[in-house]
Amino acid sequence: MIQHATAKFVLLGIPEDFGVKGNYGIGGTETAWLSFWFFLNIQSNDFLTGENTLLLGHFDFGDVKFLIENNAYNAEEKINAYRHALKIVDEEVEDLLKVIASAKKIPIIIGGA
Repeated sequence: MIQHATAKFVLLGIPEDFGVKGNYGIGGTETAWLSFWFFLNIQSNDFLTGENTLLLGHFDFGDVKFLIENNAYNAEEKINAYRHALKIVDEEVEDLLKVIASAKKIPIIIGGA
C-alpha cells in the first residue's frame, strides 16, 4: 500500500491526450509517459535517491480512445467525444490522487492533458 512506502514521491503516468484533441490541438502527450522512462536510468545522487521515488504505474485509457476513433461519425463528434472522455479521466485520476495525498506523498504526473 502507498502509505507504507518510505518514498516521498509517487510517479504516475497518464498516457492520453483527450484534452489537447478536444480543444482542436495536435495530440502527443500520450507518448510522454514512455518517453519519461529514461528517468529510471538516473543514478542516485545527493538530491534524489531511488528510495525517494515510488513508481506506481500508469492509467490505460486505450479502450476509450479506441471507441472514439472507431465510432465517431465526423470530426465534430470526435471532438465532443474527447471532451466527454476527459470527465472519465478526471474522475479516475482524482480518486487516485486523493489516495496519494492521504498517504502524505507527493505525486509526479507525467502525460495527460
